[in-house]
Amino acid sequence: MLPYIIMYPLLLMASLVFPALRSLQALHTKNNGEMKVWLFYWLGYALLEIAFAVPFVEMIISLPFTLVVDIYYEAQLALVVLLTTNSGANFGVPRLLDRVISFVEGDGGIYVEKGLQQLTTLQKQVVEKVPVLEKLLEAVPQMPASSSSPVRTSSGSGPKAE
Repeated sequence: MLPYIIMYPLLLMASLVFPALRSLQALHTKNNGEMKVWLFYWLGYALLEIAFAVPFVEMIISLPFTLVVDIYYEAQLALVVLLTTNSGANFGVPRLLDRVISFVEGDGGIYVEKGLQQLTTLQKQVVEKVPVLEKLLEAVPQMPASSSSPVRTSSGSGPKAE
C-alpha cells in the first residue's frame, strides 16, 4: 500500500528499464535463447498495453486486488519482478515460454500461412464484388511472396536465427 507516486517509478523501472537493459545484453552476447525470451516479453508487454487501453479492462482486472485492500500496483510490481528476474525460473516461466515458442516456430507457422491464404482468398472475393477496391489495392504495395515470409513452417524453411 505504498503511495502511487512511489509505486509508479518502481513499476517503470521493473517493467521497462530493467528488461530493456537485459534485452540489449542478450543482443550484444548474441544468445538466441535470451533473445527469444526478451522478444516474447516485449510482445506480451505490447499486448497488455493494448488490452489496458480498452475502456474498463484495467478496472475489471484490478477489481479483485482492490476489494479489501488496494494492492493492485503491488501485485503488478510483484508479477513484473517475477517475470523479469531469474526467480521466474522457480515458477515454471521458462517451461511455459518454451511451449509457446515451440508452438509458434512449429505448428503456429502453419496456422499463420493458412490464415494468410484465407485472407488472400477473401481479398479476391471482395475485389470481385466491389470493383472500385481493385484500383485502390493496385496503389498499395503488395506483400512479399510466402517463400520470403519470416514465419517458419513445419519443414523448417524460413530465415534462420544467427
